[in-house]
Amino acid sequence: MSLAAQLLRAESIGVRELKNHLSAVLHRGKPRIVTERNKPRHFLVPYEDMMEIIEIIEELSDPKLLVQLAQTRESYRKGKWVPLETTAKDLRLKA
Repeated sequence: MSLAAQLLRAESIGVRELKNHLSAVLHRGKPRIVTERNKPRHFLVPYEDMMEIIEIIEELSDPKLLVQLAQTRESYRKGKWVPLETTAKDLRLKA
């Protein structure tokens, strides 16, 4: 399951329950929505997942990458796309 799917499907846990079972919750290593009086207040995210989120945000902060993404989406929409094998060959990678 993707990180985005995990975050969207995160289980809720109340502040009091989290306080009483903090160690067990942390050892499960799953994202959790922390609630207070049944209202979402915080998001508990495992370290590795948070590092991945930060990396994605940094990549999406690159103006050149955003231009490339927009151009690629437009080309794909118009039916102009390049097979992975061709791209790999151009980059001298093994597909």
